[in-house]
Amino acid sequence: MANQDQAEKFFAKYGVKDLPHFSSPNKELYKAFGLKRGGFNALFGLKNFARGFGAISHGVGKPVGDPFQMPGTFLIHKGEVLDSFVNKTASDVPNYEEIVCEIN
Repeated sequence: MANQDQAEKFFAKYGVKDLPHFSSPNKELYKAFGLKRGGFNALFGLKNFARGFGAISHGVGKPVGDPFQMPGTFLIHKGEVLDSFVNKTASDVPNYEEIVCEIN
C-alpha cells in the first residue's frame, strides 16, 4: 500500500530496487486478488508474536497503509496468475522457491 516513492526506498534498502513491483495505496490490487483484512487472531495470535521476534531486526516503524490488510503472494507471467499464496495469518510465509519453479 506504499506509494511509489516509499516502495522505491524500501526495495533499495534491501538491494532489490530493480525488481518490478506494483504500488496499490488505495488497495485496488488487494481487492482484485481477493485479499481480506485480518481479524485479531490472524494478526496478533501467538504464532505471529513468536515469528515477530525474528523480524524485529528489520526495525519497527510506523505502518504504511492499512495494518489489518492481509498479504498474499502471486506469480504472474504473461498476464496469467500461475500460482498464489494467500496468508491465513500475518506470519505465514510462502515457499518462494516452489512458486518460482512454476514458471520453469
